[in-house]
Amino acid sequence: MQKLDTQISYGIVALSDLPRGTYNVNVKMGKHSGQATDFTISLYSKVEPLKFEDKTFVYSELLARAERAHDKHVFKDVYENSTVKAYLQEEKHLLTVELEKTRKQDITLTIQVEVNNGAFPEGTLSNSDWKKGLKQSKVKLTEGAVVTEYQQMQVLCPSELLKCLYVIPHATRYIGTVIDHVVVQENL
Repeated sequence: MQKLDTQISYGIVALSDLPRGTYNVNVKMGKHSGQATDFTISLYSKVEPLKFEDKTFVYSELLARAERAHDKHVFKDVYENSTVKAYLQEEKHLLTVELEKTRKQDITLTIQVEVNNGAFPEGTLSNSDWKKGLKQSKVKLTEGAVVTEYQQMQVLCPSELLKCLYVIPHATRYIGTVIDHVVVQENL
């Protein structure tokens, strides 16, 4: 990967004749590290449209940063051949759930979440076809005198993906995840 170093405080950075490829854009804040960051990155091309289809990378990176910062809203469950991480951004009412597998296998994952919108799970983003085989239900949990109602969605993370990511809007509370079914795909 070619490194491009452009020092600029604001404005437009134009890179002509940039070779085709994958680039990482790093934004480093200067003197006021406690100040809130506020910037926009826009990309364009004169030759062909840019494809920004994989929005899930951004959410996966947010989850990784929150985990490194030991954020109390990051949850992690380790299973035999997979790891599930969840990150609840309370202020944005957004739940990111990432299932990472160590081998190619179909995994059925149940995500349990309290939401503030009856249209659940519409608006969910994923790098897989999460609606294929989707099963959802409402669950009432009684703990002593407290009754909690939450939503549950069962999704398939297909064997061709080693990582599946689900970004669920309108989330107010993360209840948990359960791996329900694993089908191992062996190469013969």
